[in-house]
Amino acid sequence: NSLDQISLHVRLFSAEDRIDDASEAILVFFKANEELIESTNSASSGESTGPENSEAKLQRAQLYLSVGNLYSILGNQELSEQWFRKLMIIAPNTYSVLVQSLAKQGKVQEAAQLCLEASEDQSPANAAAILARLFTSSGVETESYEQAEPLFASALETHGDNVQLLLSIAVMQVSR
Repeated sequence: NSLDQISLHVRLFSAEDRIDDASEAILVFFKANEELIESTNSASSGESTGPENSEAKLQRAQLYLSVGNLYSILGNQELSEQWFRKLMIIAPNTYSVLVQSLAKQGKVQEAAQLCLEASEDQSPANAAAILARLFTSSGVETESYEQAEPLFASALETHGDNVQLLLSIAVMQVSR
């Protein structure tokens, strides 16, 4: 089944309170796509085992993102978080979806810490914007807020022309 079809099925099952059916549909979707990735990777590398090629890694990242999003649609943020953590192993720059999942579970401090850690390896401007949106949407000032202030200042100094960053920090400041 395509992602659009499975997404519709999950939404329908969820609306009908058929959570077990929705979970089963997600699992079937995952297994089918996992097998497809495995066969594609082994066909292109000529080996049934061995390192994954870049195309297979991209497909696997897309699959993990899709499964995480499907569990999020279902309202199961714990499982969604697990899939987004797997995604981050393959594609660390996708941390924003994990931040959102953590925030939906009320794990604002953990989400903020993730942004702070990401700012060391990823784009500080992007991490600062995501963190500002997290603080704005959660309405909670965690201990990470004080830790984030230098990140905000540094990101504004070096990326003062980044509209997303400016807007995110401005809205956060106004809403405090």
